[in-house]
Amino acid sequence: MAIFNSLTRRFHDDRSGTTAVLFGLSVIAVMAIVGSAVDYGRASAVRTELQRAVDAAALTLVRDAASLDEPKLKERGRTLVRGLLKDLHGFSTDTITVSRNAKTIRVAASGTMKTAFMAVAGFDGIAIGSEAESTWGSTRIELALVLDNTGSMNEAPGGKRKIDALKTGARDLLDTLRGVAHDADTVKVAIVPFDTEVRLETRYNTAEWLRWSNPADRLAWTGYVIDRDQPNDASDALPKTSDPKTLYPAVRESQWKAMGDIAPIRPLTSVHGRKDFRDLTDTVEAMRPRANTNIAIGVAWGLVTLSQSEPFTEAAAFGSGNLKKFMVVLTDGENTQNHIDGKVNSNVGKIDARTRLACQAAKDATVTVYTIRLVSGNAALLRDCASEEKKYFDVQDASQLGPVFQAIAREISSTRLTM
Repeated sequence: MAIFNSLTRRFHDDRSGTTAVLFGLSVIAVMAIVGSAVDYGRASAVRTELQRAVDAAALTLVRDAASLDEPKLKERGRTLVRGLLKDLHGFSTDTITVSRNAKTIRVAASGTMKTAFMAVAGFDGIAIGSEAESTWGSTRIELALVLDNTGSMNEAPGGKRKIDALKTGARDLLDTLRGVAHDADTVKVAIVPFDTEVRLETRYNTAEWLRWSNPADRLAWTGYVIDRDQPNDASDALPKTSDPKTLYPAVRESQWKAMGDIAPIRPLTSVHGRKDFRDLTDTVEAMRPRANTNIAIGVAWGLVTLSQSEPFTEAAAFGSGNLKKFMVVLTDGENTQNHIDGKVNSNVGKIDARTRLACQAAKDATVTVYTIRLVSGNAALLRDCASEEKKYFDVQDASQLGPVFQAIAREISSTRLTM
C-alpha cells in the first residue's frame, strides 16, 4: 500500500509531459484555423467564378431577350450558368433563377461548396450565392467605321484579298450590333470609305457647305471632296458660307477616275430596320480598292458623321444622356498623299501630323477611337490615334481581321452590368 501511495504521489507531481500534451492540443487548434482559412479561400475563389458566370449569362440573355419567350429565356439562362460552372470542382449548384422586368434581366444562382478541413468540425459545406442584372436600351450607340479603300487593299497576303477580309469583318460586325439593337435608336452606324478623297451622294450638290472652284461643276459633280483648308481639315468645325476656308472643297470628278469610283459615305443609319441594314451592307459591298492613302480625311469625315451639325445631321448632340460614340479606323498602309489648301501634297510627315490632329479632335469630342493596322502601316501613328493602347490592334494576317472586328463589336455592344 505504501508503494502504491508513493507511485501515486510521483505521478501527480510529475510535469515532464505537460508541454507535449499542450502542444498536441494546440496543433489541433492551429490546424483547424489553417484549414478554415483554406476552405474560406476556396469559397472566395468559387464566389468569384459564380459571379462571373451570372454576369456573363445576364449579358448574353439581354442580347437574346427580344427573340425569346419567358420559358425559353429561363431555360437559356440556366443552361448558360451550368455550362460556365461545369469545371468548377467541389461546387454544386442548388438554384438558378432568371427573371425579366421591362428591359432588365436578372440572373441569380446559389449553391454549396464542399469543405475539406471544416468538415472535421461538422461543417460539410459553405453556401455561396451571386446575382447580376443587365439592362438593354438605356445606352445608345453611334459608330463610325472609317475604312481604307486604297489600292493596297487589293493585295492578298496568305491568299485572301484584304478588301474581301474587310468586307467580311464589317458585315459580321454589323450583324453583331444588330443583335443588340432592340429599336431604331439603339445602334446607328456610319461608313466612311476613304483613299486620298471621300465621296458623297450627288444629292448634296446644292449644299451651301460645299465650295466650288467652278460653280458650273455642280451639275456634273460625281460626289468627290478633298481636304478642307487648314486648320479645318482635321476637325468637324462648322462650315460657314461667310468663311470659304471652312467649306468642303468639291471636285467635279476624282483624280483617280480611271480606277473607278470609291463607295460613297453612308451617314449614321440604324441597324435595326431591314432596309436600313441593307443600305449599310450594300455600302460595304460597294467598297473597292483604288488610289493612295490619306487617313486624316477619313478620320475627319468619321467625326463629321458623328457630329450633329452639317454636312450630316443624323447624329445626336455630343454629351446627350445615355449616348456613347465610337470610331473604328482601319488602314493597311502609311499616308502617301493629301491636299493642303487645295494643292496635292506627298510629304508623309505633313499628312501624319494632320492625322494626329484629326484623331485628337475625335478624342477631344469624347469619341472612343479604335484603330486597326492591317499587315502594314505606321504602327506608332495608329497606336497614338487610338483612345488607349488596348484599343489598337495590329493584325498581321487578313484572316484574323474578322475576330478583331468581333472583339470590338462585343466591347461596343456590351451592356453595363449593375449589382
